[in-house]
Amino acid sequence: MAQGVYPVTRDPRRPSTYMFSFRDRQGRRHFRKGFETKKEAEAARHQLELELRENTYIAPKDIPTFGQVADDWLSSKSNHRPSSQAQWKVHIDHLFYAGLSFNLHATKIDQLDPRAIEKIRDELRQLRNLSPRTVNKILTTAAAIFKRAMRLYQYSNPTPRS
Repeated sequence: MAQGVYPVTRDPRRPSTYMFSFRDRQGRRHFRKGFETKKEAEAARHQLELELRENTYIAPKDIPTFGQVADDWLSSKSNHRPSSQAQWKVHIDHLFYAGLSFNLHATKIDQLDPRAIEKIRDELRQLRNLSPRTVNKILTTAAAIFKRAMRLYQYSNPTPRS
């Protein structure tokens, strides 16, 4: 079955909200629900049509976690010196520190934004008592991981530029 986007309708289970459905490239049907206004639903529908037309749509279940992208990125660096690989591994371990306010390892890359990265930066400085220079090195590694995500998954980079 071909891909396509169906018209916006009221949600039969929640009549005060709007929804629409669509089929992806594989023919699987997906639903987008919970829009408060029809205008909001139409805007989301239009954005999705563009993504489908430009072949940039990624189903939510196919969006990788930051941990998956980080592991993939680190394994792609096998031709670098072992000391560099070890340092990057330490940086990634700092990013996955259990004391942070959320589990970055299990967070999908589309759920990260500049505020989340800035919060991680601040928590690394406070909770881990790391110097600003070390934190900047960790964020540089995170930026490289996001760059790989951008290249492979058409994702935008939330790491703040300093």
